[in-house]
Amino acid sequence: MEMNGEQELEGTQEDGLEASPSKETGEVADSAVAEVGVIDPTAMREEVAGGPLLLAAYLALWVVVFVFIFRVRKSTEKMATDVAELETRLEEGLRRAQERGSSTE
Repeated sequence: MEMNGEQELEGTQEDGLEASPSKETGEVADSAVAEVGVIDPTAMREEVAGGPLLLAAYLALWVVVFVFIFRVRKSTEKMATDVAELETRLEEGLRRAQERGSSTE
């Protein structure tokens, strides 16, 4: 059985309960809200818009990604030059070893 709002209020009033707060209860509730410091949500405004923050976060992320890629590339290039230098030294060492071996024979 469906009851509309008025029928529900009447039912609670018949049970001996008050359907709406009295004036005294309303004043107590208002003072409690004032003491706790609850602010009306409709009065609150956003001080910093979300769009620029999101843009800044994406920009920071891309900067970090590019710095990472740049550092990896630089270290890879350094490693490639080190490997090339080691190959040259190894070839020179092998050649000298072969010369020594052939000269002693």
